[in-house]
Amino acid sequence: MIELNNKKKILLITVLSVAILTMIAIPFALAAPTVTTGSASNITNSSATLTASFNVDGEDVTVYFEISGVGTTSGEGYSSSGTHSETITGLASETEYQYRAILQYTTRWWWWTRTYTIYGNWMSFTTEEGTTPPPPPPPGKNPILFVHGYTGSASNWNTMISRFRSAGYEDDLLYAFTFSNPSSASSGINERNAGEISGWVDYILSQTGASEIDIIGHSMGGLSSRWYIKYLGGTSKVDDYVSLGTPQHGTTLSFWGDMRPGSSFLNRLNSGDETPSGVDWTTVRTEDDELVHPIDTAMLDGAENFLIDGPGHMELLTDSQAFNIAFNSVND
Repeated sequence: MIELNNKKKILLITVLSVAILTMIAIPFALAAPTVTTGSASNITNSSATLTASFNVDGEDVTVYFEISGVGTTSGEGYSSSGTHSETITGLASETEYQYRAILQYTTRWWWWTRTYTIYGNWMSFTTEEGTTPPPPPPPGKNPILFVHGYTGSASNWNTMISRFRSAGYEDDLLYAFTFSNPSSASSGINERNAGEISGWVDYILSQTGASEIDIIGHSMGGLSSRWYIKYLGGTSKVDDYVSLGTPQHGTTLSFWGDMRPGSSFLNRLNSGDETPSGVDWTTVRTEDDELVHPIDTAMLDGAENFLIDGPGHMELLTDSQAFNIAFNSVND
């Protein structure tokens, strides 16, 4: 049996102590992993995508999320620094959720094992409003799109919209917009305006749940609306069309642009059937129209054409006779 003298005993104890202390110190000498909670994105009324960034120093880690009222996610394992994201579904609409990223890792040194949990900062997001389909309009009432004319705007229709409201129409059935370039009457402007009308119609249908709308157009707005109906698929989305003082075949007071008699735009618009089937057509013209000459240019073949006396071109927007015809036309 080998006996150690005191010096050897002291040396052995020192070596063993250093070794033990080294094994214990190594885990603490490595930089501890960190995790940072990222912002939520792609938020809907029932889901959201959560992200986190993390740094590790050789450890195998798992990153996941904790969401208030929901619990923890399944997470994913990593062996190097990076980012982690998960999409959370089944959330309640219009609800605020608190969330944070969590990182876990385990260290093992011989017989010694320890699991660490690192928490990111709490953050929050709110889900969007629920998308409940709108109820359809009351029976017999379509939403109405009012289309202004050259140099006009949505405000041209304030009086007429007020009258429709007094006659029983709710505000969510009455729509007026302003063209992006209302002061142009150049060649091609009506075709471009018709594209904007197409977008307005689709928006109104999506907002109201209706299957069709009615269009009431003033002056050049009636031409843009006709182009939409005839060439951009409007026959399946428009129930009634009413024009007020629209130069359907041009006006001799226009020497250029779309409203010039014989323009390429009018020739194509009026070629074939002026009033395609599937839409009820009505025109209103006035004896005292100072801008549409001759006045019968405001008529359409196949439409119900009304002639009134008294208002001028712009007064058609506020005249009670014109309103009564328009109201009866969209409610017959």
